[in-house]
Amino acid sequence: MEKNDEIIRINSLGKKYGMLEVFKDISLNVNRGEVVAVLGPSGSGKSTMLRCINLLEKPDSGEIIVEGEKITGRLSRKEVNALRTKVGMVFQHFNLFPHMTVLQNITYAPRKVLKQSNAEAERNARRLLVQVGLESKADTYPSKISGGQKQRVAIARALAMNPDVLLFDEPTSALDPEMVKEVLNVIRSLADSGITMMIVTHEIGFAKQIADKICFIDNGQGTVYTPAEEFFSNCKSERARRFLEQIM
Repeated sequence: MEKNDEIIRINSLGKKYGMLEVFKDISLNVNRGEVVAVLGPSGSGKSTMLRCINLLEKPDSGEIIVEGEKITGRLSRKEVNALRTKVGMVFQHFNLFPHMTVLQNITYAPRKVLKQSNAEAERNARRLLVQVGLESKADTYPSKISGGQKQRVAIARALAMNPDVLLFDEPTSALDPEMVKEVLNVIRSLADSGITMMIVTHEIGFAKQIADKICFIDNGQGTVYTPAEEFFSNCKSERARRFLEQIM
């Protein structure tokens, strides 16, 4: 797949909470089919930046452009919902509906938002459950499955909306170590299939394996945005090199 069709562009993005400047002057672009890993120390603004792309947070400066359309500014609820059908989000803590089965969790948004029929939504959901290795759990409630399985259901739920790009906010941080691999394997298979992704992660070895580009954020600034191979083999940022030395 050619990775030269820009899907996301961020220009000089900034976000504050009162006097606290979470990040400033972050600029990057993501092309269709690329995997961008967002790295950096805790508290550097990585997750907040991701939430701005999905308009779960409102940036205070700069602009975000998704598929040629500027999304920062005053948007209607309808426009925000339309954006979220293009830009899917997988959260740290799954956010599954506890009173719904796995299948119902996956089919709910396609039926309500995309207006799919029950049969179409269920057919797609069952296909996605096969894709994430959980076809036997369709009629199970979230309380009866493991954290790794919940996260795989959350990935299937995001995929059910047929998004153009998937955002992952530390998808393994809430999991026990033995469950991390099963979720990373699903994400790796998505990368191999060509789905555009931005992944905030502390799994540095995994990022090295699958990322096309690395966005390294420190002290609230996008200090490095570079091809992954260059970041890991010949990074010009002293701060990024120190970060890698501490965790690898």
